[in-house]
Amino acid sequence: MFTPSLVQLWLLAFAPAAATGATGAPPAPPPAVAAPTASSASTVPVGVDTLAEPEETDPIGEALRPDPQGLTADKVVQRALEVSPQVEISNAQVEAAAARVDQTIVAYIPRLSASASYTRLSDVRVRFGSGALVGAANSGLLTSGPCPQDPQTTCILDGGGVPVGAATFTIPQVLNQFSTQASLSIPISDYVFRIFSGLLAARKSEDSAKLSLEAQKRKVAIDARVAYYNWLRAVTQVAVARDAIRTAEARLRDAELGFQVGTVTKADLLRLEALVAQARRVLTNGQAFELVAREQLSVLMNEPTREYTVGEDVLTAEPRIPDVPELDVLVQQAFVQRKELESLGMNTDALRAGIKSEYAGYAPRLEAFGDVIYANPNPRFFPPTNAWNATWQVGARLSWSINQPLTSRMRVKELKAEERNLVAQRVSLERGIRMEVASAYADHQKAIADLSLARINREANEAAYLVVSAQFKAGRATATDVIIIQQDRVSAQLQDINARIDLRVAQDKLNYAIGNEG
Repeated sequence: MFTPSLVQLWLLAFAPAAATGATGAPPAPPPAVAAPTASSASTVPVGVDTLAEPEETDPIGEALRPDPQGLTADKVVQRALEVSPQVEISNAQVEAAAARVDQTIVAYIPRLSASASYTRLSDVRVRFGSGALVGAANSGLLTSGPCPQDPQTTCILDGGGVPVGAATFTIPQVLNQFSTQASLSIPISDYVFRIFSGLLAARKSEDSAKLSLEAQKRKVAIDARVAYYNWLRAVTQVAVARDAIRTAEARLRDAELGFQVGTVTKADLLRLEALVAQARRVLTNGQAFELVAREQLSVLMNEPTREYTVGEDVLTAEPRIPDVPELDVLVQQAFVQRKELESLGMNTDALRAGIKSEYAGYAPRLEAFGDVIYANPNPRFFPPTNAWNATWQVGARLSWSINQPLTSRMRVKELKAEERNLVAQRVSLERGIRMEVASAYADHQKAIADLSLARINREANEAAYLVVSAQFKAGRATATDVIIIQQDRVSAQLQDINARIDLRVAQDKLNYAIGNEG
């Protein structure tokens, strides 16, 4: 189905209402009349162009007049970055990567542990059979001689002259046991084979997450700018559509009066009625577009839907047209500056460092250790006594498991596959970026050409409008001529505004494509 554009609606609405009769033949020329005077102007038949000054409006200027408190692209970007869930996700990933760096550092710190315990034992009697054990206080040969307590009695004496005696022997049971222990383990082999590559992998992963955050911020910013300029287009279209309806309805009212006096045919009247209906449909479509664009702004800024006012001057502020290098130069700039590529490179470096770290699993593991025990009773003392005693031990341990090399080998194989995956992703991303830069470059060149053409068209229509207005005041042009040229003028203004917006969007997209910060 054919849907007339705004320009077509204007041209149809503002052509002379009675340009053709019911048969399509040109109407007979009206009889010559004297120049209208103040007394005779009201007697001119309805439907014939008069010399009354048509109402002049500037719908685009009214709609896009900047409000100091209005919305600008920079405000939308700032607010979108503050509330974007994608940015928050990337921030969380950066924090997680930083935490993994700390975990890696802690993993290679000498492990120091301490413990304290209390144990209550059940009473157990330890017996060594019947009888008694003979014992001497001093070493040496046993001799016989007078007992020290009773010289008249002979005793068996030890090497120190102390009588040898016999007594029953039992091991005392300490039922309440207390123990404190501190242990230190130093992974010597990890310092040689793992620590450097492990820390490098963790820090590269953190750098990759930070670059991904920057890339996500730039993506949110360009989406916010495009959404703002789409809303500006919608505002402009709604304003122009409303003005088209206003003027078309005014022409319809004139045609209805002309139809009553016979100067307008039924076919032309129906055509104008259909035109008004089509203009209202264009307005409805424009309002739907504006509603969606406004809703998108509300979603991006995470606020309730409300009416916005325009805060950015796109009417008088001339868009800056920078010098743009050749396409191949822009592509190479994008390969150097795009954060996504740099992030992938950091991830690849992290994987390679991780592979080097995993190779350490092929070799035995060497660690130094030390323990200090302060316990009551201390298990190193025999027999156990109800007393606090301290002991220590230091040493080195070399360990190797037949399963560890197999596990490390599978882990290395997995990391190498992930590395090839990232390399392929980089190739794919470079191809996508190349096409993105080419498309943005072409759109930018087209926007520059469109803006130049729109300026020429606007200047031509402004000049034509001044000529027709002067002719109208001199009585050599009709009101319809003025209305048509006015609508041509508005159409040229609309084309100029769209060209200005297109250039802004094209510049933003080109800067995004090549990775420029501006």
